[in-house]
Amino acid sequence: MKKKSIIILLFAVSLICVLSAVLFLNTDKNTDSKVSYTVTSTESQTVTQTQTETETQTEPETETETTSTKTTAQTTEKEKKEDEPFDEIITSENVAHLALGTEGSLTNYIGTPIYSKPDEGSETIANLHYNCCVKIIDAKSTKKWLAVSLSRYDDKIGYIQAKRVKNVILEIGSKKYSKTRNSIVREAYSHLGQRYKPKGKTLDGTTCNGFVRLLYKNQGIEIPRKPFEQRDFGKIIPEKNALPGDIVYYYANGNYGHVGIYIGDGYMINSAGHDGQHYPDGGVRISKLKYHDREKYSIVRIINE
Repeated sequence: MKKKSIIILLFAVSLICVLSAVLFLNTDKNTDSKVSYTVTSTESQTVTQTQTETETQTEPETETETTSTKTTAQTTEKEKKEDEPFDEIITSENVAHLALGTEGSLTNYIGTPIYSKPDEGSETIANLHYNCCVKIIDAKSTKKWLAVSLSRYDDKIGYIQAKRVKNVILEIGSKKYSKTRNSIVREAYSHLGQRYKPKGKTLDGTTCNGFVRLLYKNQGIEIPRKPFEQRDFGKIIPEKNALPGDIVYYYANGNYGHVGIYIGDGYMINSAGHDGQHYPDGGVRISKLKYHDREKYSIVRIINE
């Protein structure tokens, strides 16, 4: 009996040892799991932190790309605006819409180039001189390039940079003036761009004095043929009193060798020779009273209306 008790006691001790070992192993396993989890969590945080730092470093590049995109968009928008239609469209037949040359001076023939296309690399087909004008074609002009008329009959068109000229709007005839004065100015303007002809006898092409004489003749007023005779035929008046239809006489080469028709606001229209050059260098054109070498002039009144 005593022997059986000892055996039972040994079995119980063995069982307790086994259970203790099992419990120890389970505890150690849980600890490893916790450590493993902690390590994994730390690594995850490290990776996340590294990604955040990388993204932060790449932000300036994103801003640079955004700035570049904005600059490109602004440039495109600027070019778009320059290509927008001209914003001063004039439809009235009694209004002249002109580009005035502002480059050069009264004593030289340096002016602004007129190109065959709205492109600085295209051919230069004419030259707009200082204080001289060329007619703007509203329908084909933009804010950057002005389309201008270079011939009365063949519809030849040139292009000039808008920033290099001054826009001028002149009234061609008004109720403020007599019918005779308005008729002279309007008929003169209708021949804008007509070529100068040394021996021409009609308004389809003639000299400076022939142009003035024929305009007056068509209103029933006969005046002498030569410029200096025309000057002495009327009465010299102060420039401040000048009215559209009065005559402008220019002093050159010891005589009054050039004439034109005053159209108001300090402008006149004339048939200019200039060694046979075509409009706007020559031909029927509108200019400021002072242009090129024409500095001394008189205003003469023949129409007393």
